[in-house]
Amino acid sequence: MKKILLGIVVVAFTAAATLVVSDILRGNDGPSSAIKIKLFSNVLQEDREAYIWLPRLYDSSRSYPVFYAVDGSSLGTPLANDLAVLFNAGVVPEGIVVGIPNMTSENRESNLVPPFMRQDHTDNNSPQGNADRFLDFIEKELIPFVEGKYSSSSRAFCGNSRGGLAVMYSFIKKPSLFDSRFCLSTPFWREDGVLIDSLRKFVSSDTSSSFFYLSVGENETENMRNGHREMTQTIEARNDVLLNSFITPRAIHGDNALISIPDGLVKWGEYVKGRK
Repeated sequence: MKKILLGIVVVAFTAAATLVVSDILRGNDGPSSAIKIKLFSNVLQEDREAYIWLPRLYDSSRSYPVFYAVDGSSLGTPLANDLAVLFNAGVVPEGIVVGIPNMTSENRESNLVPPFMRQDHTDNNSPQGNADRFLDFIEKELIPFVEGKYSSSSRAFCGNSRGGLAVMYSFIKKPSLFDSRFCLSTPFWREDGVLIDSLRKFVSSDTSSSFFYLSVGENETENMRNGHREMTQTIEARNDVLLNSFITPRAIHGDNALISIPDGLVKWGEYVKGRK
């Protein structure tokens, strides 16, 4: 397939944000080039960035499902590419991907961990996470920004490893903010499974629904596999949640997300078709 290299173009957008069409390599049938946005977050009190991948034949008169992916610099590109390939195969609808990159290593440690968990699970003196504030930023600033420009038919939230903690926490903190959630190689076992216990209590008291896709690599650690199994059992206790739980053959922590994303999207496509 012929590859196209696109240059960088900077476009003024508002006083609070700018758009940049970023360099990426893509195929003729892939998504459009990434649009880089920058905005100041009043919630987080810092500048934040995001990358937006539109369908190759984006139509401004249509509404699209929007995937919000943490670790957006690394997870956003394969997600957008796989979504485009599966759409071309007639398996899933077209969608928009919004990648939310980590501005610093400290951001990732803080933003993606729930407030009842330590940022460094190996250090008893480590500060608690700030995923509640990070979700406020997504809900009150990023989503309105994106949906003010692109019409959304539904929202999905995706995270790998530590990012999956924020995704699962979002179901407890803001259950109706997303219709679908993808947790890939997520360390649910940390701190004696406190996130699993928190979700278990929430499951017994809330009626919000969601599509879930959980995956873990067959060759990940025993802690990872056990946490995956326990979280799967906890979610299965609900009658209003569609859960797809997958153990990726031969995958390790470093490649499970890349291998399992297509499977998750196929399951999501079946879910979307079933709702129509």
